[in-house]
Amino acid sequence: MTMRTVSEIHGTKKIYAVSETLTVQEAAQMMFEHDIGALMVVDKKGTLHGIVSERDIVRKGVATRCNLCDLTVGEVMTRKIMVCNPDDTYQTGLAKMREANCRHLPIVKDGKPLGMVSMRDLMGESISECHFDVTMLKNYIAS
Repeated sequence: MTMRTVSEIHGTKKIYAVSETLTVQEAAQMMFEHDIGALMVVDKKGTLHGIVSERDIVRKGVATRCNLCDLTVGEVMTRKIMVCNPDDTYQTGLAKMREANCRHLPIVKDGKPLGMVSMRDLMGESISECHFDVTMLKNYIAS
């Protein structure tokens, strides 16, 4: 089994991105509608500037008792983010997530977001690879 890249794991999933001027309430509604935990934040040229996650909204919005209709994504988003290259393996992606203590990793090429993978996406790949390895070892032992 060859190790898949983060781009292969992301596949053809839709890319969700917003601007810094969107309200936090609108971003939260978008995450709810699409059953996702984070959105990429881009400028008018499509250049990535950060991400906004459910955690950002709770920690920087709800926990400080702010009105989510008045707050903008730019006020709560995470600007210093770890990103990965399209050809990074899932193991490289997991290592970057551990290093940055994050759960979402934008896939970026030339400053432009191509997609985003989550910890769940990459752990699912890791589990699949472990199952494959166990099966191969069982077959080897049995032969």
